[in-house]
Amino acid sequence: MKQFGIKISIVQLGAIQTESVSVMNEPMLVLSKDGPYECIANAIVRGNEKFHDGSPGTQPNAIAKTISKAIRSRNPKTRYAAGKLAGQTFFMRRWLSDKMFDRTTLECSGQPIPSIRRSTNFPSHCCRQICIW
Repeated sequence: MKQFGIKISIVQLGAIQTESVSVMNEPMLVLSKDGPYECIANAIVRGNEKFHDGSPGTQPNAIAKTISKAIRSRNPKTRYAAGKLAGQTFFMRRWLSDKMFDRTTLECSGQPIPSIRRSTNFPSHCCRQICIW
């Protein structure tokens, strides 16, 4: 893109104070009830509750200011961090391998950690182990 004069920046978002989590959680639980994704949906909701620990996220206008700053800069940074915990995510993304980053993200969000299992028996409860055949 550089040869076309286009500069690209990535804005790593953290927790933003919106209603998206509350709007997403209830329908996800209702739609997954008694289905194969029920335990994963429950884990995601628990992770969301843990991540959004009652402390407010970043106001959307602060995110807009970061994006505006990147747009108006003559020489924008390649990456910007914006929002609660975005800096920590940047740090982990930079220093951890892809697999370790994914594992850490899953652990922090309360989701089950995938593991490899050489068996044709499906586990009795998917929240304990996700099998990859």
